[in-house]
Amino acid sequence: MDEGILALDQESVPDYYLVLAGPRHLPVSSRGQTRPWLISSVYLFKGPELIKSLREGGVKINVATGVRKKLWEAAEIYPEQRSSEFVLSRELAYRLYTICDRKKRASEALSYNALVQSWPEITRLARESGRPHAQQAGLFGQE
Repeated sequence: MDEGILALDQESVPDYYLVLAGPRHLPVSSRGQTRPWLISSVYLFKGPELIKSLREGGVKINVATGVRKKLWEAAEIYPEQRSSEFVLSRELAYRLYTICDRKKRASEALSYNALVQSWPEITRLARESGRPHAQQAGLFGQE
């Protein structure tokens, strides 16, 4: 895959875009089927920097914006920690939730809150995956 699609709005750019992605499926209808909600990768983009990079690359910003693979790779924070600027942690997700909540960005806040609520399951799955990973302390000293 050379690119992935994001719904972007150049008029209202958030500080960050948190992307929770599930496993890839064939492009077929899921009508009448149930698919479990599963997060297989997490990406965190700096909003203004992403928009600037896309504009400089001549990409049209809209509800189906093509984002090049190298940008996705640079923003990946789970399952591999590729972004050197952001380290995925429950604390980071909580801070981002708090920022969005204060700025009245309810839909973004809900995504971060879902990540915070899912943290115990995420850490359990990371331990079971057998991949080496950094030990992450829980929010307020809890695991």
